[in-house]
Amino acid sequence: MLSNEGFWKNNIGPNVSDYMKLRFSWGQLGNDQIDNFQYLTTYGLSGTGVIFGDELNKAIYQTRTPNPDITWEVANKYDLGLEAKFLKGLITFEGDIFYEKRSNILAKRRASIPAYTGLVLPDENIGSVENKGFDFQLGHKRTVGKFTYEILGNVYHGNNKILFWDEEPNVPAWQKSTGRQIGAPLYYQAIGIFKDQKAIDDYPHLADARPGDVIFKDVNKDSIINDLDRVRDNQTATPTWIFGLTMAASFKGFDFTMLWQGAAGAKQYLRTESGLIGNFPMEFVKDRWTKDNINGSWPRPYDRDREYWVSRANTFWYWDTDYFRLKTLELGYTLPEKWRKRAGLDDLRIYVSGQNLLTADRVKIFDPELPSGSGQYYPQTKIYNIGINLTL
Repeated sequence: MLSNEGFWKNNIGPNVSDYMKLRFSWGQLGNDQIDNFQYLTTYGLSGTGVIFGDELNKAIYQTRTPNPDITWEVANKYDLGLEAKFLKGLITFEGDIFYEKRSNILAKRRASIPAYTGLVLPDENIGSVENKGFDFQLGHKRTVGKFTYEILGNVYHGNNKILFWDEEPNVPAWQKSTGRQIGAPLYYQAIGIFKDQKAIDDYPHLADARPGDVIFKDVNKDSIINDLDRVRDNQTATPTWIFGLTMAASFKGFDFTMLWQGAAGAKQYLRTESGLIGNFPMEFVKDRWTKDNINGSWPRPYDRDREYWVSRANTFWYWDTDYFRLKTLELGYTLPEKWRKRAGLDDLRIYVSGQNLLTADRVKIFDPELPSGSGQYYPQTKIYNIGINLTL
């Protein structure tokens, strides 16, 4: 602990901090979750066999040649942390910077043997990924007379990246997963809506395109829309930023708490199964493309996935789910002790509270905390409570 050292107490501590602790850790972990016992010879029973008497005798055959060269996945984790208090404890700080590298991840070689050969190579310990980021927390607490308040804020940032997994050869740079987040998806790039037939004729399109359809970007500029125009997005459903703010106060018998939370850096693929099976969101209905509204911000109505811009995953449905939400708010009052004694009570507190009261986000038609899918998930709802805590 730095604040216990003589040089800190005599020169730095009184002016900077009366508590300062620096910590560092390193650890190595293994992952033995190897699928299907690849390191063992396995056997199976044939579907047919030979009948002796009235019994069917099945043959035993080898189903796998063991791979003795595979081993555990290895994770090396590093963490550098700092804890400190300033102004005699009025301000507290805690922060960590972390780095993790996983290596020896089981993966099949793809660049070494082209898919057209029909050969399937065994898994090898060749993959590697990294995850790095930081986590900070800053707090302030003070009492002035009978008034006490506390503010606590925290922020987390983490980002993972594939370092190597022997990716297929000849993959366009905009489709490679190496160097991007784990699970980064491939989507056609939606760049607008075809206003009329002339707009379709003037830009590369799929054969069944009609006015009111979503426009897919011709990424490689070959005047053809196909799978080579899909782009790997470097955002997934996992936020890279998570933050929160807690505030609390008390004065005499009154108490107050408030929690804000938020996340950023994530996207969700959300599309309703509208048409004959279900309704359309109101936002869609109000500004959809029609012959009288060719500048609408939404495409023409569709039936489930019958249109190419619904059946083929594209960024029109890939929503930026950054949000900041007032998660909880509570105000209470505890009766003074002398009043409680007269009533024969140990404790009596009256309170009002609410959850999910305010949300700032860009999605609008979905809850930003919904998982990817068709939106058939019960959203976060506003909840209001009035209650009494009574102890006899």
